[in-house]
Amino acid sequence: MRLHLIVDADDTLWENNIYFEQAFEEFVDFLGHSSLNAREIRAVLDEIEEANSKIHGYGSLNFGRNLWNAKYDSKTSTPSWDLPNESSNAPWR
Repeated sequence: MRLHLIVDADDTLWENNIYFEQAFEEFVDFLGHSSLNAREIRAVLDEIEEANSKIHGYGSLNFGRNLWNAKYDSKTSTPSWDLPNESSNAPWR
């Protein structure tokens, strides 16, 4: 028996992925975390994206939401950030 795997890759996804990668690099620089490197921050973001994609789906708006959530995740946040009420200013609200 022969099995076939068919992949339908969206051209838009391939062409725009570089912008998501650039945004992530800028996010890592912005975060300026004292102990997590980019790979570890990516792991936190991946966990958030996995959970949020089931609720909100994909796309640039949701990517921004995921970065916002990663900023305040207990693994990536730093004590000097003012956490209360800032989430009410989130761009998707």
